[in-house]
Amino acid sequence: MSNVIRFLEQAAQGRYGKSQMEAVISSLDVDPTVRKALAEGDLEMLANSIGGRAAMRCMVMTPD
Repeated sequence: MSNVIRFLEQAAQGRYGKSQMEAVISSLDVDPTVRKALAEGDLEMLANSIGGRAAMRCMVMTPD
């Protein structure tokens, strides 16, 4: 999973062009489902395939 996280960090920083991104995704040593989710940009499939949460929320409460 660290490969996926490293890839996502680098992709978010704009380090890959489209062709580079496809090459990097195909070279990742991960489950084919994870590779497919990354290639398609399917966040729900990616979260499910790596055991992520379906939803996450943040609430901020202020004192009365």
